[in-house]
Amino acid sequence: MTLRRVGAAAALILLSANPAIAQGFGYGGKAGMNLFTVSFEQDDALAVSAKPAIVAGGFVTISLGSHLSAEVDIFYSERKFRFEESDIVDTLGYIELPMLARFRIVTKEGWNVAAVGGAAVSFLQKAKETISGTAYDIKDAVRSTETTGVVGAQVQVGRRLVFDVRYLLGLTDVYAADDFPAKSRGFQITAGYRVK
Repeated sequence: MTLRRVGAAAALILLSANPAIAQGFGYGGKAGMNLFTVSFEQDDALAVSAKPAIVAGGFVTISLGSHLSAEVDIFYSERKFRFEESDIVDTLGYIELPMLARFRIVTKEGWNVAAVGGAAVSFLQKAKETISGTAYDIKDAVRSTETTGVVGAQVQVGRRLVFDVRYLLGLTDVYAADDFPAKSRGFQITAGYRVK
């Protein structure tokens, strides 16, 4: 049985067993842009700039009260950054699983604002380094998983439209070499549509 089927079966059992959870259950899709860079602990002079990259996927929400809810996303998330002293661009592609709490802080007619916070675990799918227009596979040089802290805000307009701005701060190193410690950080900006 695949992981997708196991997850779907678990969700169905949970929702069937608890009508209150089912009533507060929602889902939808999001897409947008990442602006990420990396910071190197042992070489502050190594300048790296962010380049726009895609992020897209789906989300599930469960209401935990009048103002509090939980959200779990599954994204394909690319991070692209340029080493400024050379013509080198690294592009890393992850399956990203943010697990967040949302607390609604402003409620107005037709829209609301929520603060979000939590953590994300990302699983490496591809890693390319482009030097002077030629791409090289560097997957062996990048760690297979990454953990980030997440903070941000969400605006919901009406019942369907959601807009998120998040800041992600790497808690684990990006590259595999122990003598090359570097952590990612950046902004994630998405727009989404809530199906339910």
